[in-house]
This record gives sequence, structure tokens and C-alpha cells, in this order.
Amino acid sequence: MKKISVACLFGGNSTEYEVSCRSFYNVIQNIDEEKFNIIKIGIDKSGEWYIYNGVNANIANLEWINDSENLYPCAVMPKQKNDEKAYIYKILTHEKIDIDVILPIIHGANGEDGTIQGLAKLYGIPCAGADITASVCSFDKTITKMLCGNVGINQGKYIVLTKYEFDANTEEVIKSVGESVEKVIKYPVFVKPANAGSSVGISKVKDKNGLRQAIINAFKYDAKVLVEQFMEGKEIEIAVLGNNFDLTVSCCGEIDPCAEFYDYDTKYINDTAKEYIPARLDKETSDKAKEIAKKVYMLLGVSGFARVDFFVTKDNIIYFNEINTIPGCTEISLFAKLLIHGGMTYREIITKIIELALHDR
Repeated sequence: MKKISVACLFGGNSTEYEVSCRSFYNVIQNIDEEKFNIIKIGIDKSGEWYIYNGVNANIANLEWINDSENLYPCAVMPKQKNDEKAYIYKILTHEKIDIDVILPIIHGANGEDGTIQGLAKLYGIPCAGADITASVCSFDKTITKMLCGNVGINQGKYIVLTKYEFDANTEEVIKSVGESVEKVIKYPVFVKPANAGSSVGISKVKDKNGLRQAIINAFKYDAKVLVEQFMEGKEIEIAVLGNNFDLTVSCCGEIDPCAEFYDYDTKYINDTAKEYIPARLDKETSDKAKEIAKKVYMLLGVSGFARVDFFVTKDNIIYFNEINTIPGCTEISLFAKLLIHGGMTYREIITKIIELALHDR
């Protein structure tokens, strides 16, 4: 049987470049090479594309970009008149490599936000995971919150700020936000970029003195910022796999940050967090969270795979937090662990994600 050619993308012009490389390493180590012909394509921090034929360990340790003997500048090309398929074009040697599907393991901007998905759509290449619309609606937390709020999904209180209004009248905006927090949301609050992941640019603000700097910091990463109610409770994650109504929904997993909150350092550097699979929830609450995860996934039109995150209070009230359409796949990430707990192998998970991209959505 002829192998399916998979263009696997990693890295990217994003604040989550390092996380992407670590996720990709785990994915590539577990992909079924008897079924798939793998083309490893790295995108560096400046946005340059390369086929990488070196050892996978160099991707995990970020040294791939310095392995010049195994780097080949390339570009994705659409199907031309005399071509059977779209292809990867090696710029220096003019070689064409046919591709059947794109597997993007690029977190954050220029990967998870509809950018890669739009390129694939334009060139007629199936792309694993959410399509353009679902990627945009899921990545922009303000859009996600508005859509989910419209159908009654329980969420914390929040305020949306734009850089335009902030730059135009900084003092008035800070004063207005501060008053709204004190009267409605209450401290502490989280301040975060609307379009970012891996907890990049997030601050926990305990009083009005920290609000200004937190907002300024968040605006370094995006032109929209969220000020969100702090939810005291368990941090719950659920993996979802599938298209349309045919979905696999994992058990609930729980993250105990063992820190102020589950920030970038806690996730990827200090490794101090504890995890519980399944989460320390009663069956009724777990089942309810799984149903909400499924509802969010379908509401936003997500396909392929995603991770849906919640907070659950001590009174078992569930608050939807966010959805990630290219969830972390590092050695400490819960997405794969949750599905493995349900009986799948890592190889089966990756195979399923690729196969879902080749079926009608």
C-alpha cells in the first residue's frame, strides 16, 4: 500500500516556538512510519521554511536550525496544471515532493490561528485539525467567550480591551477597568492577551497597583487584552478527538500548578505541577464537564482534535475557560495522556488525527 505523504510542520514565527519544537519531537517519535511518509518542515523564528532531514533530538533541543547540512530551504506550492498534487519545492535543487496532508504542530500565532489552515485551504491540501473559521474563533479568546456566552455556557466575568482605545486614552481606560474590577469582577484578576497560548503574557493581579503594568505587558503580545475573573478551584482539561458528531471525549484531567498559577515557567521550565488522571471530581461533575467540552467543540466547529479547559469550584460549579485547537504535545502535556488513559496508544492518536484530516469534515 502506498504511504500517505505528510508534511509535518514545527517551530513557527511565534512566542510558542520552543513549545512547538518540544511537542513536535514527541509527535514525530510516535508517528507510524509504515503508514506515513514524513516530511519534517521547520519554520524558524523569522518565518523561513526548511525541510529538515537531521536527527529528531535536534528539534527538541532547538539545534535543528544550526544543522546546516540537513537544512533545505523550501516552499509549499499549489497544484499546477500538470501536477497531480500540491507539493513541497526545494528551492536550491528545484526538487518537487508531493504531499497528501499537512500536520501542523505549531502552537500560537501563525500556526493555530487560522494562518496555516488558510494556506492549506488556498492550495487545496487537507490539513489536520480545525479549519480556518474554527481556528480563528477558538484562538481569539474574546470571540470564543462571546459565542459560548450566547448559548449559555457558564464562564467567569471579563472585560475586553483594544490597543487602539488603550493607546488613545490610557489613563481613562485604566481608571475605567479598575472601577469595573472593584465593583463587578473583584480582585484578584488575570490579565492576558486575547490571542496567545502557553500562558504567555499572562499576569495575576491582586490589587489595583498591579493593573497598569499587567495590561501594558499583555499588549506586548496582542492588540486585544482580556481582564478575567480569577476562578478559585480545580484546573480541568479534557481531550476531544473527532469530526462532526463522531467524537471521542476523554476523562477529565486535573492540573495542580503547585504555584501562584499555571504559567509558562510552571508548565515548561520548573515542572512543579502535579497531575491527576482522572481528575478528583465526582462522576456527576465529570460527566457534566465532558458534555460541555463536547458542546464547545461542536459550537465552534472544531474538527480533528482539541483540548478544552475548565475551572471547577469547591461547590462543583463548572466554568469554561478556553479551547486549544493545537494543544501541547510535550512530555508533560495532558492531551495525549488523557486519551492514552482511555485506551489509545500515542501512535493511534497521531494516526487518527491524520486520517480525520483526509475524511470529509
